[in-house]
Amino acid sequence: MKSFFCSFKYILFLLFIIIFSSQTVSHQVQKGETLYSISRKYGISVGELCSANNISTSSVIKTGQNLKIPTKNLSEKSTNEKIEKTDTYIVKKGDTLYGIAKRFGVSVETLTIMNKMSGSKTIKVGQTLIVPLATSDNSQVIANVSDIEDFQLTDSRTYDKNKKGDKTLLWPVSAKEIQYVEGKVSGVSITTNLNENVNIVREGTVMFCGLYRGFGNVVFVQSKSGYMYVYTNLDKINVSKGDSVKLNEKIGTVAIDTRTNKPQLLFMVFKNGNPIDPAKAPRG
Repeated sequence: MKSFFCSFKYILFLLFIIIFSSQTVSHQVQKGETLYSISRKYGISVGELCSANNISTSSVIKTGQNLKIPTKNLSEKSTNEKIEKTDTYIVKKGDTLYGIAKRFGVSVETLTIMNKMSGSKTIKVGQTLIVPLATSDNSQVIANVSDIEDFQLTDSRTYDKNKKGDKTLLWPVSAKEIQYVEGKVSGVSITTNLNENVNIVREGTVMFCGLYRGFGNVVFVQSKSGYMYVYTNLDKINVSKGDSVKLNEKIGTVAIDTRTNKPQLLFMVFKNGNPIDPAKAPRG
């Protein structure tokens, strides 16, 4: 009888492991990772990640922390996005699954299932992917996605084509092209190299780092003189809130701007809450 109960407990234990593992997997936070970058890695929303771990979107995660990654009903979620017609897309340099999924108005989950991808979900330049046929309905699909990222199909920024930035100045990244941006945001959009390091142009204190709606991963650095330097569209972040950062210190790497499909950094500087020309902001 004792042997029976031991075997029964063992079976229950196995069932528990099987059921639990079908709902979540574990991820250990690495240095520089954020809730946003982790959610992108697993093709889920920040909201889903936070819900699985009973935390809020503003929570600070630490290196070495274990997070639960929800995987249950992956196929069920994806089947909610009805794809009646498909087309093909050839992966270009700088493309990511997230960017391609966003472009065609579907989730990363749907895109990976359509292409029978598993494991690391790695894509390569020249690879042919099956994608939804672009229709006017795609914008509605995007509007229904439950995520923090800003899902606008058109670039809401206004670029001043007659005003170019001075490449001889110290910028956070090596500049191939510098365009002034106006509209809801004001600053400069710097086109650079893929995986380019983002460096500090003015020492100060990190006031905020992480996901910021509509701008991807961002870092806010306040100088002793009160200027606020904002580095946006980062792929990885190497600093934490409260850190003191020095001139030319690496704070992360630049990401692909999903609006332009180019590696670009949107750089802004504020004084007393008002935007100023980043070229005129103090360096050093």
